[in-house]
Amino acid sequence: MVELEVERFIVRSHEEALERLMTQNQMSVYIAIDEFWKKYGFGPTVENIQFMTGDRSRSNIHRIMRRLVELGVCKQTPRRARSIRPSYIKLYKVDMPD
Repeated sequence: MVELEVERFIVRSHEEALERLMTQNQMSVYIAIDEFWKKYGFGPTVENIQFMTGDRSRSNIHRIMRRLVELGVCKQTPRRARSIRPSYIKLYKVDMPD
């Protein structure tokens, strides 16, 4: 089995993420995720991204999302719906009163 090493980046802003080496499809998915976060304040579903980018394949969107996480321009909580976000967005745990 061949192991590939992926170079991870620390991304501190939207502009810095856009400067990274990304394919056209990765760029369009990243922009869709970023615009959805700016508009609604939470992550999009695969179907939301699919509609925004005009892609017809869910598996292709999912593969691109995984690659964006590997590149370090997005973060995602494993096995959580709508958890993908641009890396420059910081989330803090807030304790809710009882």
